[in-house]
Amino acid sequence: MEKLTFIAIPVNAAIIYFIGDSKFETSGHSQITSWLTDHNPDFWTSRNILLLILGVEHFLMWYKSSISTFIADFPKSVRKAKKRRVQVKLRAKKLLDTLKNSDEFLKYKQVDDQV
Repeated sequence: MEKLTFIAIPVNAAIIYFIGDSKFETSGHSQITSWLTDHNPDFWTSRNILLLILGVEHFLMWYKSSISTFIADFPKSVRKAKKRRVQVKLRAKKLLDTLKNSDEFLKYKQVDDQV
């Protein structure tokens, strides 16, 4: 699932840059690019707009990876319960192995087989 979110960020950035406006009057110019070029056409060339979109995309990738690094996927109580579950399974397996080799287990097994 995390890989999907990393794929979605550049795809959304490309959509912002390449998709036309909502009126479909000009193709290839989104509302953001039109707004930027209307406010300062000398600075906001296609190259600078693309660099802005790439910069925002890289920032969002960094932000998402740092958030996923610092915030755990599971709360501490869930992680403890998982560890405890593994320990309980190991203890139960060990207990069953010792019971299978004991004389009492063999005696009960013979009674179950007869019934």
